[in-house]
Amino acid sequence: MKTTTLSTKLIMAFAVVVVLFCAVIGVYHRTVVSVNSSYKSLIDTEIATADHAQGILKYMLQCRRNEKDFLLRSNAKYIDKLNGNYELLAGKVASIVTLANGAGDNKTAESAQELGDYAKTYLEKFENLADGMKVNGLTSSEGLQGAFRAAAHTIMVELAKFEIDVIETEYLLLRRWEKDYVRTNAKKYRGRLLSSLEKYETFLKSKTLSTKFRNNQEKALAAYADAFLAYESSEGEKRTAAYNAMRAAAHDQEKSLKSFYVPGAARTVLMIRRHEKDYLLRRTDKYVKRTESAVSELEKLITSSGISKDEKENLSDLLENYLSGFKALVAQDTQNKVYVAEMRDAVHKIEPAIAAFLAKAEEATKKNADTSAGQVRIALIIAAIAILVSICMAILIPRSITKRIIQIITGLSAASEQVTSASSQVASSSQQMAEGSSEQASSLEETSSS
Repeated sequence: MKTTTLSTKLIMAFAVVVVLFCAVIGVYHRTVVSVNSSYKSLIDTEIATADHAQGILKYMLQCRRNEKDFLLRSNAKYIDKLNGNYELLAGKVASIVTLANGAGDNKTAESAQELGDYAKTYLEKFENLADGMKVNGLTSSEGLQGAFRAAAHTIMVELAKFEIDVIETEYLLLRRWEKDYVRTNAKKYRGRLLSSLEKYETFLKSKTLSTKFRNNQEKALAAYADAFLAYESSEGEKRTAAYNAMRAAAHDQEKSLKSFYVPGAARTVLMIRRHEKDYLLRRTDKYVKRTESAVSELEKLITSSGISKDEKENLSDLLENYLSGFKALVAQDTQNKVYVAEMRDAVHKIEPAIAAFLAKAEEATKKNADTSAGQVRIALIIAAIAILVSICMAILIPRSITKRIIQIITGLSAASEQVTSASSQVASSSQQMAEGSSEQASSLEETSSS
């Protein structure tokens, strides 16, 4: 380097600085290109995938909302809404699969396809549930619910013919006032007896009773009324005979009551319907058992009653029809619960899959940011090195040039001093020679004179 010329040093220093700054520019250019490429890839794949995953989550929540609305309101319009939201969800899944295949990401494509399969399973189970609820009946007049409800109404209509509790009560009151009147012959008991007769006749006309029972009762009541009038208008043995006729008519009434009366039937039917409604509201097994128990109790009441065999068989068939419809509805509800559980299982698999897509996008974004930051740091380090080298060369090159100039000046000063010394020596010699020449001239002149 000592023998290197100044111009060469300057050229080399300038070249080093230019190379360093070119390296800085190259690194920054590479960083910008890399960052742009990374973010383009990130936006086109990971961010787009995350956006579609958010869409899947959104439409999945809409499907769950439609599902709950359908379960709460039993309205078929929510089936169509859920199908519409599922189609949008399936479109988002297909978009993720397309993006993953385009990026060569087979794992993401498989995950998206698996998520789509879970969503399809959810839809299938919901459709099974909807079909099951349609079998049960979306309203109280449809399906199995409508069938056993109609059977229950038929039972109530048929049992109404045997619901003669009020008539039986009025019969007992009639016999009470009769005995009080016969015992005391008091006007107040006579008035009460006549009032009971009128009420008895009114109940027979107003109640939904079988024709046979009504005719028997009206006939016995008319005989009782005639015997009572004969009792009032006669004395002695005739009065006794009239009273016996009253008693005979009353016994005919009682016999007819027993042959057409199912005691406790009205109360038991109401209990059946109460437990049935409780089950429809809460769908719990205890109300199934209570309903079946109440039906069994009514069956026993019918069997032990005094009604005819044909009437017993008719009521038993109606009860069996009602109970079979109710049990079929309960069985369908049990299957519907299985569908609901399978739906929830599919949903619980969908949610982690969506979370995995979102986590992957977040991780890719973080990784891309870290890579970009690393490249920027490298560029900054190179730029700092270039600046430091430039500063060092800016300091070293002038010092090198100044040192060389000082060396030259020092050399020139020494040479000048040597020239001055030589000049003095030459001048002294010249003077000595001049003095010698003068002496020689004087000697020659003296010699010439001599």
